[in-house]
Amino acid sequence: MLGPPLADKTMDGLPRPDPMTSSSRTIAACALMVLLAIGALSFRNMIRDEEDRGLVTHTLLVVEKLQAIRIDITQAETATGLPAHRAG
Repeated sequence: MLGPPLADKTMDGLPRPDPMTSSSRTIAACALMVLLAIGALSFRNMIRDEEDRGLVTHTLLVVEKLQAIRIDITQAETATGLPAHRAG
């Protein structure tokens, strides 16, 4: 009958070497930190993009209202016989 496998010993009874050395662990930790930083920066940029999109939408609405006001002013000047505003 076979007993439970020995996780820390090889077939010849010698201790099994640790597959991850301290330098491997350090490299893995650094890689994980880089991935976390990239994820955090990506999330921050996504939030900033949403805010920027809102500001652009607001700006376009303001420009549209200003164009409507300009048309109204031009029509009022034309209807009253006042001279049209000339730029420059």
